[in-house]
Amino acid sequence: MTRERLRAIALAAIMLVSMVAVGVGGLAGSAVAQEAGQGEVVVLDQDGNQIENGPYDTVQTAVNNAKDGYTVAVGSGTYEETVVITGVNDVTITAADGAEPVIEGVVRIGDPSDPVGADGTILRGLTIVDPDDSENFDDNNRGVGLTSSDDVVINDVTFEGFKTQVSLDFAGKTPTNVTLTENTFRDGFAAIGSTENVGELTIENNTFDNVVEGVGLGSGVELTADNISSLINANSFQNIDIETQYAVGDYTGGLSPAKYTAQGNLIVQSGDSIESAIKHSGDVGVVQVAPGHYDESVTVEVEGISVVSIKGPQQTIVDGGNQNGFTVFSDNVTIDGFTVTTDSEDRTQNGAISIGKTSDRQKTSVGNTTIINNFLNDSVVGVLDYGGEGEHQIVGNNFTNTGQGTGFAIHGTAAAGDNVSISDNNFNTGDNYGIYIGTNSNNWTVHNNTVSGFGYAGLGLSGTTETVSQNTFSDNGKAIEVFGGESVQINQNTFVDNNEAIVYDNAGQTVDATLNYWDSVSGPEAGDVSGNVDVNPWLDAPITEGGDRVVAATVVEEQFSTIQSAVDAAEDGDTINVHSGQYSENVAIETANVTLTGESNPDINGRIDIRSDEVTVQDLTVQNGAPSGSSEVEGIFVGNSSGFDDKDGKVTIQNVTVEDIHPQGTSKTVEGIHVKHYDSGENIDGLEMINVTIQNVTGPSDAFPKKGANGVKLQAGIRDITIEGSTIDDVEGNYAFGVTSTWSSRESGSPTDVSVSETRISNITPGIGFHVAANGEDDNADQFADPTDITVEQNEFVDNTFDIYNGNTSGTLQAPLNYYGEDADPLVGGNVIYDPLLTTSIEQVNTEERGEIRNYGSYIELNSSGDAVAVGFSAAPDGNASEIFSDLDIEGNAFTYDNDDGYVEVEPDDTFSAGDVVVVTNNGVDEDMIVPIDTSVESEAAQPTSVEVENGWNLVATGAANDVSGITAALGGTGSIADSAVLQTQAKQPGAPPARFGAYGGTWIFVDGSGEISTGYAEDQSPTEYYTELLLTDQTRIDSDDEDGDS
Repeated sequence: MTRERLRAIALAAIMLVSMVAVGVGGLAGSAVAQEAGQGEVVVLDQDGNQIENGPYDTVQTAVNNAKDGYTVAVGSGTYEETVVITGVNDVTITAADGAEPVIEGVVRIGDPSDPVGADGTILRGLTIVDPDDSENFDDNNRGVGLTSSDDVVINDVTFEGFKTQVSLDFAGKTPTNVTLTENTFRDGFAAIGSTENVGELTIENNTFDNVVEGVGLGSGVELTADNISSLINANSFQNIDIETQYAVGDYTGGLSPAKYTAQGNLIVQSGDSIESAIKHSGDVGVVQVAPGHYDESVTVEVEGISVVSIKGPQQTIVDGGNQNGFTVFSDNVTIDGFTVTTDSEDRTQNGAISIGKTSDRQKTSVGNTTIINNFLNDSVVGVLDYGGEGEHQIVGNNFTNTGQGTGFAIHGTAAAGDNVSISDNNFNTGDNYGIYIGTNSNNWTVHNNTVSGFGYAGLGLSGTTETVSQNTFSDNGKAIEVFGGESVQINQNTFVDNNEAIVYDNAGQTVDATLNYWDSVSGPEAGDVSGNVDVNPWLDAPITEGGDRVVAATVVEEQFSTIQSAVDAAEDGDTINVHSGQYSENVAIETANVTLTGESNPDINGRIDIRSDEVTVQDLTVQNGAPSGSSEVEGIFVGNSSGFDDKDGKVTIQNVTVEDIHPQGTSKTVEGIHVKHYDSGENIDGLEMINVTIQNVTGPSDAFPKKGANGVKLQAGIRDITIEGSTIDDVEGNYAFGVTSTWSSRESGSPTDVSVSETRISNITPGIGFHVAANGEDDNADQFADPTDITVEQNEFVDNTFDIYNGNTSGTLQAPLNYYGEDADPLVGGNVIYDPLLTTSIEQVNTEERGEIRNYGSYIELNSSGDAVAVGFSAAPDGNASEIFSDLDIEGNAFTYDNDDGYVEVEPDDTFSAGDVVVVTNNGVDEDMIVPIDTSVESEAAQPTSVEVENGWNLVATGAANDVSGITAALGGTGSIADSAVLQTQAKQPGAPPARFGAYGGTWIFVDGSGEISTGYAEDQSPTEYYTELLLTDQTRIDSDDEDGDS
């Protein structure tokens, strides 16, 4: 038996077993032995027996010897040939067991030259390679071509190269029932093509690797898959570059072709039509667009479609010419990642992207469009919205040179619809508007955009309930213009270098523009905002940089970034709480009965104008001041040139510091606090300054005519003014006044019922601590201020050029009980009563009640010019002789006179009682002194002190009197007092009322008989009692109150 015969018998046995197991005609996985040696091709008959003529060295020779149902087993090796299977059915060409055969050539199932088919052909386990090894696919070669052949199976075959790797409708009758499974298609142009009218086409579990087109679906093809998506999901696609390759090309809709990615999305590649792909999309959902320049106006009329560039707007350009770039006529459409331009100049008809509108068509029922990540450039309109249904999202786009001419970057027309969101876009440069939201377009949101360089406005709002937040508006004509919409919220935005920031044209509503950043912590500048726009509070930095609200003041619980805005919002009875900090602004209070109060002493760098009654300003500092309308620089001004409305209350300034008030370039008088009456309104009738500090006030140095500086200026017909417990320090100018009471050249009256008490006035240079202006001062000879209703009492005057001056010679200024410093003389001029004086500073006075003060004394002057000077003490002085006459050599130069003993020398430690007289004989004595009064006694009742006199001449201190009849005497018997000439020069008491017999004069009286003369002094005598009982005469007596000290 030959070797070949033995082999045939063995193969037949194996085939028989296999056929029993799986049946004749089994496909992949058949156990029929298919052995072939290297380069050998064997043919097995239907029983699995190798036919006698084999093996063969070519596949074609084996096929030529095969009959229906035969199997051609191909051994390992490369077979450079073309294989044509024709005139035979149910032939299987398969790799022999363990073999890896390669056919470097083409396989034809059926003969295209003589359309005879080969039904039932099976190709399995082969590798079919393009013999031309072409990479540019110029030759229209095919790896496998079918001609008039049905029921073909291609399984586990690898294709490499070829223009078309499997061509299913090569020639002749169109095949049906074709199955391609578990194949690998690699490095070809079209993997499976020419599928027109192929019936029952199954393509599954194949791998497509680096092919330009995976599957080309021609018209009339019948897939066993439900749809293209199922077809793609049933196979694997690898290394598909969607810029130039695609998984499936669908030619069934007349496109050339509609291309699908491995993810089942449509892909448009350079040279394709975007609109055509969209029309073909069906329910695919996504059309991807490869980089390229697409010169077309794209209409999107497929609901739910997303048109997305794969490489973004810089590489994907749509030029709509004189039409829209994109027009959206369906709901739920997304346009993502394009540069879109148009040449149209019709802002009402065309835009780079238009929702619901072309030049010849309009549809106002389009909603939920998403426009994202696009560059919309060089168009009269970037996005034109006529959609009607609203709900659009315009996100992350870049609008450059849109809104040209009269156009808009975004034009939300009156037909746009509601609930549109515009966010994260960049709008840059245009002649007209950046964003315009039309009437009836409500509930739009504009968020986190940058809007810059628009000639008219960055944003125009006409709808209602619009929200504008976290945007940056810069270099626009107007940042935002609101055309009368209601419920507009503009918050957390940044405004930089716009000509105007927010303009509101509806007087009946208020725009909420709080919590914005205005490129400065001090908020919007003048002209930034017009109309009813509430900007308080604002931010101290952009919200993106952690900006926090600037709260200068609160009214009730409402917060404001400026004090003035809080003041403007306050109503009758409200308190404006100014937070701790420094604020550069001027504050004008127009509303009556409000309180401006500081928390932790805030600083206001500017001025405060109080223009209404019953206003309280407290617990804050005013620095630098500011010019008024008349250019006078003031820290605080009280008055109203338009007319003060007196509410029968009072203005209160308490616990306030006014400091560092300077001319600031003006040539007018500078004032710390200025209170002025205007004839256009009612009088200011009631003002208190309590615990106010005014310091470092400087007048202009080069003004002509010369102007000065005032700590406090009280001017024209104001009434009931109290300054108490305050400090006025360091006021200087060409002339300076700590407090001045003066007239006005234009308004009537002068201040009345003025009280200055417990106030320190110091370092007024060159000038006067307290001043009453009158009698020709400042070139106003017919003007004067009335001093008769002014009291300056219990104050401290230190280191002033002059302490008190009354320029009105026709009236007397009452200024007792003031302190002029330790070892300092009172510098007082004009008609002023300033005796008694305080002998200690106001801080050390042991009581605030005038009637209980005991730290007082009298000021006297000694001038002898060679004559002896008699110094009488109508009240008991506090101190011994050397302390009282501290500048004199007492020993041998001072004497007392006794009626019996004559002159008795005074010792340094002698003390004196009421009524005692000391005669000083120093030649040329010139001393000013303050004589402290000793009123501290332990007796329960204060009784007048009397001096005993005897018959004859007596030298006594009698208390003030103008003639003998004014001296109270109790003489024994029937004696009388003779009015006699004064033998010695008298001590002068310039601050006391004038009297012939001064309270501190030594009066020679001849007594006819003996008795007592009252000095007017009483133990534990109050300042009022001292003044009225000891210093006044009947002729000089003035009205004064009793012990309560309210004079």
